[in-house]
Amino acid sequence: MTFYARSLEAEVGVPMSFDIQEPKLTGVEHLLGALASDLLGGFRRLAHRRRVVVDELEAVLKAEVTETLAYLGVVGGTGTPRISSISVKVYAGTGTPEPEVRA
Repeated sequence: MTFYARSLEAEVGVPMSFDIQEPKLTGVEHLLGALASDLLGGFRRLAHRRRVVVDELEAVLKAEVTETLAYLGVVGGTGTPRISSISVKVYAGTGTPEPEVRA
């Protein structure tokens, strides 16, 4: 599937997949990527305002999905599949002392 925003287009694969070989990013992966982009962008803006120089910035997001058997169509799988939680770990490379970065 292709979606359009402004004059840009992006390809999206299936809504969700547990196959590491899935050829396109899934809808859930796009969602997590957008969340990571927003979090890191906000971190950079805050750091800039506080005069903290950030050399490198990375986020690792993990989504916990409930009712996966229902999503996969397994006989007996019931419920509504959904993301029940998202955890985020941010790594920042900076010469600034850790207490100042955490503030």
